[in-house]
Order: sequence, then structure tokens, then C-alpha cells
Amino acid sequence: MAATILRRLGRPRWDHLRAVVSMHGPGDVLVHGWFGLGNCAIQGPSSVHAMIGEEIGMAPPGMDVGFLIGQLTEIRAFVRPQNGGATPDIHALLDGYGPAPTNTRAWSALGILLHLNDYSRYVSCDPAVAPLYADLAATVLDDCSTTAEAPSW
Repeated sequence: MAATILRRLGRPRWDHLRAVVSMHGPGDVLVHGWFGLGNCAIQGPSSVHAMIGEEIGMAPPGMDVGFLIGQLTEIRAFVRPQNGGATPDIHALLDGYGPAPTNTRAWSALGILLHLNDYSRYVSCDPAVAPLYADLAATVLDDCSTTAEAPSW
């Protein structure tokens, strides 16, 4: 499965992901570490509580919001494929969050690939889904550069 993902992503995208993951420094912030919808208790349009666990740590600011957007992107692609383009959920998230931090799209792609890793290790996963996830991650990555990005969700 890993070979399929690397082949579908291509070396430039893989190298970009590796570079983003290795970017740590004084701009790091406290992050949830693997943030997603399963960590949220939503009590209304303006009340969301996040559950924090053992994955909390220091990382670049785009990690948590990127992972959450990656999950919303997966839902759009695999659960609600009739909804092309960015979902209203992503727009609403960024409206409330503010400008997306640098490399948010790369963190989104990484979250998509890590989700596939979880499926393949802990759930019965058909290897035929690997190209679908790799292509989804590639699509997300193709909208960002190696230094910064202009979010166009």
C-alpha cells in the first residue's frame, strides 16, 4: 500500500509533506495533535468543546485545523461525493478560525494519509482504496506551495 501511495503522490509531493512535518521551531503552538470531529462536542452554532488526549504537544499552527479540514475533505469525497468543491463546513470553520496558517493544506493531506494508515492497520481495509486516498491527498497538496499558500477552499 505504501508503494502505491508514494507512486500516486509522486516524489515532489512526498518531499513537500516531509519538509512540512520537519518544520518545528519558535513558531510552534500547543496543539491537540490529531484533531477531528470525534474530539468535538458541538452544542450549537457557537459552542464547541474539544476533548484533549495524550496526543497534545507542540507543533506548527496549521496542524490541528489542517487535520480537521482533511477529515471534512474525506467526508466530502467519500461520504458526500455529490458535494463538489469545498464544503460549507470548511468555509464556516475558516470563517470562525480566521486565516488558515501556512501549510494548512499540507497538514490536511497528511491527515488524510494518516487516516488511511489507521484504516489499513486497525480495520479491514481493501488495498483498492489506497489510490483513492493518495489522489485525494495529491489534490489537496496541488493547491499549495512549499513556502506558503493562499487558501482557496
